[in-house]
Amino acid sequence: MTEVELYEVTASHLEVVAAFMSNYATHVSIYLSLIFGYCVVAYTAGRNLTRFQVIVVSLMFLVTAELQALFMVLWVTSAQELLHELAKVNSGFDTESGDFDGRQIVGIALWQAGIVASLAFMWSVRHPKTD
Repeated sequence: MTEVELYEVTASHLEVVAAFMSNYATHVSIYLSLIFGYCVVAYTAGRNLTRFQVIVVSLMFLVTAELQALFMVLWVTSAQELLHELAKVNSGFDTESGDFDGRQIVGIALWQAGIVASLAFMWSVRHPKTD
């Protein structure tokens, strides 16, 4: 492979990775908006909602937030795989795979912690401690 071909392959891979990370940033924004919106609803109307309304709102929040967390993980994983492929092309030999590693597990745990914390906040608004 000539230098020009290598440059073209690298440039095209980096463009795709940039697009992946742009999509990732979009999903992070949507996720944070969902968390913020759910907490605002919990704080302002949580006590006044019926049990059915809380279940519906919480399920809608849970499904959409989980989907956003899934999309975030998928975009980052796809970008890492593409970067791994680019490293293999540039180095000329196969390197370690870009499988799940500790950073992705920590990221997943943090996204899940945000969802659980929001649900716990709704619970605490609906069930205040009376001392």
